[in-house]
Amino acid sequence: MLHNASELGALIFRATAEGDVFRGYEVLLNPREQSVSLQRHGADVTLLAEVDTPVSTGEFLPIRIEAAGPRIRVWLGASDEKAAPVIDLTDPQPLSDSGLVGIRTWGAALSLDPMTIEAGGRH
Repeated sequence: MLHNASELGALIFRATAEGDVFRGYEVLLNPREQSVSLQRHGADVTLLAEVDTPVSTGEFLPIRIEAAGPRIRVWLGASDEKAAPVIDLTDPQPLSDSGLVGIRTWGAALSLDPMTIEAGGRH
C-alpha cells in the first residue's frame, strides 16, 4: 500500500549493491502519473517498459512479479491466475544474477501485508 502522500513506490529484485547505487531491476509504481514501469539498473538506468494503469494510494494493491531468466512479467491488482500481466517482456540484456529483494518509496510510507518470495520452488 502506498500511503496517500506517496509520489512513488518500488519493488527491487535481483539487486546487488554497487556503492551508493544498485544493479538490478525495479518495478516502479507512480500514482501521480498513474503508471507502472520496469527499469534495469546497471551502469545506466534503462526503461524497459511503461504502461498507463491505475495506481491507487491508501489501499492495498496486489502486485506479482515473475522473473524467469530474461523474461519478466508483472501483474497489478489481479488475483485471478488467468489475468494477463500489465508488463510481459524479455530483456535483451538480462541481469541473471540472483540477488536481493527490496522496496523503496518517495514522499510517504509504503506498507507490505503480506510479502511472499518464492525462488527455486521455495518460499
